[in-house]
Amino acid sequence: MAVAQDPAPTGPSEGLPLKLHLLRVAAWLGWQHDSNWANPILFALYSVVRPLATMLILVFMFLVVSRQPLGGGTFPAIYLGNAFWMFVGQILMGVSWTIMEDREFYQMIRYILLAAPGLAWYLVGRAAAKLAVTTVAVGVALLAGKLVLGVDLVGPAGLGGWLYFLTALLAGLAVTVAMGLGLAGTMMRVARHGTFYSESVAGALYLFTATVFPLEVLPDWAQALGLAIPQTYWMEALRRSLLPGAAGFSPTLAALSPGEVLMRLVLTGAIFAVLSWAFFVRSEEWARARGELDVVTEH
Repeated sequence: MAVAQDPAPTGPSEGLPLKLHLLRVAAWLGWQHDSNWANPILFALYSVVRPLATMLILVFMFLVVSRQPLGGGTFPAIYLGNAFWMFVGQILMGVSWTIMEDREFYQMIRYILLAAPGLAWYLVGRAAAKLAVTTVAVGVALLAGKLVLGVDLVGPAGLGGWLYFLTALLAGLAVTVAMGLGLAGTMMRVARHGTFYSESVAGALYLFTATVFPLEVLPDWAQALGLAIPQTYWMEALRRSLLPGAAGFSPTLAALSPGEVLMRLVLTGAIFAVLSWAFFVRSEEWARARGELDVVTEH
């Protein structure tokens, strides 16, 4: 007589493997969500054209305002900063706006909370698709700057240069993801118009972090604020890795050695990451206690 057997589990059942499995599934879901409006060829074309169009706007603004040549002056530093800044906007939006989408529009967050072993892992996974597309966009923008606009991009020098570049890149991405979780905590406390929070934070960081102009053009209080933000040192570290002579873009930052820039990136990033995580956890507890984590707020 045959004995009925339970079906084998389809994934890990506990611990870190389960969380990594959730991260992978959430990344797949994020990709399906972001790319389902077009066939693969059209989506690939869009992923290439969009960053080029964005950078062209910057090029024309620079030509009109500064009247400097594209290949020299401050343009290479501004161009590089804006190319990598695409990561900040997309990650902040990708991590935080998922709360609003799943709560207000799809009304699926209650089921995700029941099935997922950790909301933070799910949110980071959902943002992974945007991170992948943005990585392609940044690469396309840098290539266009090198080949078409005459931006003197060079690869990091030697093994030490590559280690410095990769450490800075990964540290900046990690702290930006953590800040996205902090914004997700804010989304749990506000109504459906919360999209403006992500855009506002990204825009404010853009102004204060020496991405589009040196810190020295800001008032003293704004310079002090900029020096407390990890993305300021992230942009500076990336410029020093890929642009010869870029350390002179902001005299205040130029006074720091490459090691000091990286150390400040790690230290300020760790502070922001801890504060963002604490706020996210507290916000989730607050929303669960009030029964508002899955409440549709309408308008």
